[in-house]
Formats: sequence, C-alpha cells, structure tokens
Amino acid sequence: MSNWFHEVRGKYDIADRWIGIDYGKSFLDPQLSNLALAHESCHGVIAMTEFGQATHVAYRFMDEFKHLSAEEKKEMGQLLYNSQLFVQEGLATFLQVSQLRKATDSKNALLWAQNELPRDYFERLQKLLFAFNWSQKYRDFFTSKLCDLSMETGIRKLAHKLDLFGSLEKLKSYLAQEGNNPNLRMEKIINVLKYKSWLITKSLPEIAQACGVTYHDFSSKREVADFLNYLAGLTDSKRIFTPADIGDTPKGAEAFKSVAENMIVANMNMQFTGNSMALFNIDDFLHYADRIDIIFVNPSDETKHRDLIRAISGNEPEINIAGIYKTGEKYVTSTSKTKASEILNNQLSQTSMMVKWGGYDILKDKLIWSDEVRSPDLVVYNTTKQMLGAFKRLIEKNPAVELSYIHIGASEGHPLQTLIIQVKGRVSLHVSNAFGNKGIIEVLNLIKGSKKITDGEFKAYKKHLNNLFSFWMGLHWEIDWVETMLDKKKIIFRK
Repeated sequence: MSNWFHEVRGKYDIADRWIGIDYGKSFLDPQLSNLALAHESCHGVIAMTEFGQATHVAYRFMDEFKHLSAEEKKEMGQLLYNSQLFVQEGLATFLQVSQLRKATDSKNALLWAQNELPRDYFERLQKLLFAFNWSQKYRDFFTSKLCDLSMETGIRKLAHKLDLFGSLEKLKSYLAQEGNNPNLRMEKIINVLKYKSWLITKSLPEIAQACGVTYHDFSSKREVADFLNYLAGLTDSKRIFTPADIGDTPKGAEAFKSVAENMIVANMNMQFTGNSMALFNIDDFLHYADRIDIIFVNPSDETKHRDLIRAISGNEPEINIAGIYKTGEKYVTSTSKTKASEILNNQLSQTSMMVKWGGYDILKDKLIWSDEVRSPDLVVYNTTKQMLGAFKRLIEKNPAVELSYIHIGASEGHPLQTLIIQVKGRVSLHVSNAFGNKGIIEVLNLIKGSKKITDGEFKAYKKHLNNLFSFWMGLHWEIDWVETMLDKKKIIFRK
C-alpha cells in the first residue's frame, strides 16, 4: 500500500506526500469536499511526525533496496502501513466527523458517521468517541497530542543502530513491541485518557508518563541525516546526506498550511495501474487511435521493465502515451522520442493532448523533450502554486505577453474551483483546480489586467475542455460540460 484512501473521495500519497480531493465525487455536494479535506489533511499532518517521515523516506528508498526480494519489499511496506493504520484512519475520521459536527451538530454528525462510513472506519472512530463531546479546546489538544505521542516512536534515531531495514524479520520484531508500534501506543494512551480527560492539558512528557509510554523527542537534523544515509546505504545511491540538507518540519497551523499547498484537486479514480491495457507495439496502440478522445503524454521514468518494453516495441521507452476513450477504456504505450513525435503530429494530431506542467516549457511553448511536437492542447498544474511560478517566469521573460482567463466554480459557493488561462497566439489552455480561491486569487493578482475569456471563446475550446473535465476532473463523459455551463438551466449532452 502506498496511499491512504477514504471512500475514493480523497487520497494521501505516502511516498510523494501530497493529498488529493476527488473532484468528481465532491462535485455535487460542497459538504463532501469539506469532509474529504479534513480527513486527508489529517493524513498530511500525521505524515510530518517521526514515524510518518520515516515511512515516507522508507517508501522512497524501498524499491531500490538490494538485499530484499520484491515480495519482501512489499511486505515491509505493508508492515509500516499496518502499524499506523489505527492512528491514521482513526484520527483522520475523528477530525472529519468533528468537521461535520461544526457544520451541523453532534447528533447529525454521529448519524452520518454510522450510516455513511465503511464499517472498519466507524469501528476505529468508536474507540475515540469518548472525546467527541469534549470542549473544542480539549478536542484540539486531543487530536494533536494523541497524534504526536502515538507517532513519535524514535524510529529514525534507532534504525541504523538496530539495522531495522536490514531484514523483514528485524522490522517485524521491532514493530511487534508495544512502545515501537504507533497503533499500540495510541491504544494504551486512549485507555487512560477516556478516564482522565484532564491529562490532555498537560505536556507531552507528562501525558506519556501517566499513560505508560516512552516519550521521544523529535529527531535532530543530525539524526535525520544518519537515517537517510543508512537507508541510502541499502541501495546503490552514492549520495551522502548532511544536517545542512535537512529542512525544518512545520508544526501546528504551519503544518496544515504546508499540506494545503501540496493538495491536488482532480480525478483520484483514474486508475491507470491495473485498469488499462499496455500496448508496447506501437501499431497495436495506433489501431485504437481513431476512437481515442484524449491522450496524456509525459516523459517515462520506467526502470524495472525497460529492457522488456524495448524488446517488445523495438524502441527505447522514453515517452509514455495514455489514450482514453469516453467509455472508460485506457490504452498505454511507451516509445522513443522520435516515434512519439511522429504519431503525436500525425495519427494523433486531432486528439486532445494533455501534459503536466513539468513536461512543458512555457517560455518556448514546447514540450521539454521536443521542439518538433505540436503544442499541447491542455497543460495541467497540480496546484495553483505551480501555475503561479510558471506564469511569473513567462511574464518576467515577456512583460508584454497578453493573457486571457476564466475562473469557474463547481457551483455557487462551492470550494472546488478552476482557473483556466490562455496565452494570446498559442493553442494551449493552462488549467489548475483548487480548494477555495486563495491560490487562484494570487494568480489573478499576478495577471491583473488580463481579459476574461468570452463565452464564444470558451465554446470554441469545448472539445478539449469537455475531455479535460471528464478525464482530469472525473465528470461524466456523456455531458457537454461547456454547453451546460453556458446554458445554466439544463444539462446538455455531447453529440
């Protein structure tokens, strides 16, 4: 497992440390968006604890471990995941239901939890409900201090001394001990707090002592560097980490702010892995070209199966191309830059082409790997912060550049919002979704004076925009979203 999921409305990626809110699942109900945000933000903050950061780094290095089999690596990752499952999902669900309590009341929030949560989520929540009717101050102490005390296990200080990742058995033995396992630590703490609520106002060392768990200070930068060097030493990496390489970990409100800045609002249910057909013979892939609605193109970072793909395709797997039908079928291929350039400019020239901002040079209006390939129709940014950085570079390079934009809300007052920008004289539409308008306002302030995209212009782009809304945002393919937005009264279907 590499992600924390909650009813596919949200996602926290452990290895890459970002939270995601599913646009399509939250589109019709703003309340669901707020609940998903509360849940996933909690995962993001828990990830900044001692055990959370150790897990993140271990996941990043684990694929490259030389001493473990593929099955052992998978089981090691599962061990780390399972040992904090109660902490992660218990606290995240508690925070989620508390958010609903603020918006409604305690009775409605608990009724929703009982009726809507999966059984295992509700069972974890029940163990924490003794604190649900505490005062707001006590509940805030409860979630933050319980999180810290459960997850601050000292694992990064001890890993290299005990060689915890040297074998599956060593890590398994370590996590079997109550003091080293976040789930078991939390069970022990709540068994005391439910009878002694006043303890939650005390310092972390005092609470730990009263609950019978060992208190650990947060690792120093030297200890974090030692942990990184230990894990790197289990791979072929030659990098040496020093305390100067270690940043500061945000706490409290700053932690939530940091999480929000790395939040992706998109389709969390694309499911390319295990839900698409790999066709590395390019002719097989092109057999479906005339029915593909949108292609997603990005440079390949494939290492494990590179030789196999090269043998099947006859090309170096440098560029990945995913083709998506409106009926849901997905076809993926990987080919050379030369071959990719050829088919993108010919057989796939009329298909909506989407790329991520990292694969696109906004100054040259070209893909980073080719000056010959046509400009993409859609450039998607995970966050408004990334969009802001890109347009700052463009404006600094060309202060006279003319831009147009449209700012769209999922519905009136809905937290899910979208900003679309076009550069005059170019075909590409630049798109970023956001939760709330704070990041969007920052971009709009940067491009102040730009004109709004007219209804006519918006309609002229509808082929690419409808494909974007359906693929990247997870909305129904059958609906003509552009025409529906412009009509504002009835749903209009694609022809």
